[in-house]
Amino acid sequence: LLIRVNKGAADRKGCWLTFGIYGDGEDNSEYDSKGIAWSVMTAGPGSSSPVIVGDKIFITCEDGCLQAINKRDGKKVWTRTLTYYDFATQEERNKTPSAFTELDPIAAKLRELDKTGIPAVAARAECENKLMKGMLKVDAEKYNWAAGWGCEAGFTAGNPVTDGKYVYVLYGTGITACFDLEGKLIWSRLLKHVSIEHGYTTSPLLIDGKLVIYTDDFNVLDAKTGKSLITKPHFVPNGGKFTNWYQHFHAGGVTLTAGKEKVLYYMNGEFVRLSDGKTLNLDKQKLNRLKPINWTEGAANRISTPLVENNICYKLTHNTGTVAAFTVPAISGSDINPDIKKEIVFNTDKFAYYYESFYDAAQLLHEGLLYCLNTFGTLTVLDVEKGTVLYQKQLDLEIHMPYSSAGTLKGGASAAPTLAGKYIYIFGNQGACLVLEPGRVYKQIAKLKIENVGVTWPGHQDTFMTNPIFEGERIYYRSEGALWCIGRK
Repeated sequence: LLIRVNKGAADRKGCWLTFGIYGDGEDNSEYDSKGIAWSVMTAGPGSSSPVIVGDKIFITCEDGCLQAINKRDGKKVWTRTLTYYDFATQEERNKTPSAFTELDPIAAKLRELDKTGIPAVAARAECENKLMKGMLKVDAEKYNWAAGWGCEAGFTAGNPVTDGKYVYVLYGTGITACFDLEGKLIWSRLLKHVSIEHGYTTSPLLIDGKLVIYTDDFNVLDAKTGKSLITKPHFVPNGGKFTNWYQHFHAGGVTLTAGKEKVLYYMNGEFVRLSDGKTLNLDKQKLNRLKPINWTEGAANRISTPLVENNICYKLTHNTGTVAAFTVPAISGSDINPDIKKEIVFNTDKFAYYYESFYDAAQLLHEGLLYCLNTFGTLTVLDVEKGTVLYQKQLDLEIHMPYSSAGTLKGGASAAPTLAGKYIYIFGNQGACLVLEPGRVYKQIAKLKIENVGVTWPGHQDTFMTNPIFEGERIYYRSEGALWCIGRK
């Protein structure tokens, strides 16, 4: 096989080429399964991590489903689904009765599927799609599907959060809701959602009885009632109007303590005072050093959620590397002056890439070492005290990384390196997991692999892009189409 590639003027970072060879095994192929206590097919695909409360695991599924699963044996406890149909008003029904004549039996079928607990992924997807499209006829602006434009992670990239009594969910459709542990809907809201490239992916934050959500608008809701406490337009660094073109961000926000105040920091360069939702003034030079998102900073990282340890925020500032570490002193009036302690410069240009370098995964900090994993499986380990690179390593995660592919959830490495016990676990999107010993040199202890082909569509390997959850001697992992319990039965 001889291939010649010519570099074109329009290429980003030179030449890139993707080709693949695919084959199907026999239907009755044998395989070994070890270390899996149980696995269960979910009600639909999804890309959110699970949360655990007591004996239940909670996961979200496309397009607006929440499932409670018994963590002991993987049996489904209950399923609840919200779609745009559930937000229809009586006025809308009166105005477009023919639309609801068609939609009412579809919604009833979906509720029946919730009751049975049977996965019925195709049937559920058909109902949800018909309801979504049908509600466009009712009000194309209010029930727009714009949040899904080019959304690789679907509508469930935001992780559910819990206070131990309630579970709060946010979907890329703009739907947010609160359920109790038995599946009772406490409240639900449909928030403003406009056309966002790659869709909404930011997880909600639950802080001091407030649910903080940053989709198009910045929203603070009363966690008990869902009542809006603060709503304000999207912040654009260096001024200007929000147009979405490299002004939106996909990482989660983090909380920092500034004197007696709690401050939220987001990857668009915004510092928000939690008490009143005010955007704090920041010196332009400091703002630019932290690499906000705008057109002139198209290479700035906007996907990897920052890490906070001992009130020090570690942020990947550039898609090819470089970490900034900063703290925030007490607020002076409406001004904030972050103290940038260190900038550790590194890049991954010498390693393979397929399109552009990106960092999706959050970082891991352990014993003074910061573990940074990019989308193409390159691990960079930093000594944060000395500000040096200890090593870089292309990991054997069996990455298949097409730039364009059918459906959602592409290849790569998206899950954060996770410490459990004395080892670090790193998952690739195709099911490979490396177990490493922490330290100043690379030491791989084991390589594991979960293969689950055909769960979402024939011939498709289940995708693994969420963060693993550890409890006791078990790992709970949510893949694209299933929930896994790894450990002793």
